[in-house]
Amino acid sequence: MTLDGRSFTILGVLPSGFAFPGIETASFSPHCRKDLRWAASSTNMRWRARLKLGVTIEQAQSDMSTIARRLEQKYPATNTGWGIKVQTMRAALAEEARIPVLAMFAAVGFVLLLACVNVAGLLLARASGKTRELAIRASLGAGRAVLCAR
Repeated sequence: MTLDGRSFTILGVLPSGFAFPGIETASFSPHCRKDLRWAASSTNMRWRARLKLGVTIEQAQSDMSTIARRLEQKYPATNTGWGIKVQTMRAALAEEARIPVLAMFAAVGFVLLLACVNVAGLLLARASGKTRELAIRASLGAGRAVLCAR
């Protein structure tokens, strides 16, 4: 494909109506500057790709780390201290929702703790109200269990 006088290779086309979760529209932006060396100096990019059959996340991470080191050597002014993180699509999407979900779990846990404390307080109040009855039973020689005959 030729765009602005430059040749580009199309790697894949998604079917009509396809959307990544949480992304409403997609835009095609082949370059940020007039020259195509933008990828070597850009520090915050997200790419989505499918691993070749039989390649693990660890192997892909190793290969990408090697590429990051080579970019750091070739462009030390812009790529020093930056790396590449390979992760599954599920992990990438869940990463953004992690903190809100943990906060929600903490809130639910706190409400559950309050409910348990409330029930324990009610049971203690009920038991303290029966101390006189239990004292009388103990003085008469009755056990803790009560058998009701009908």
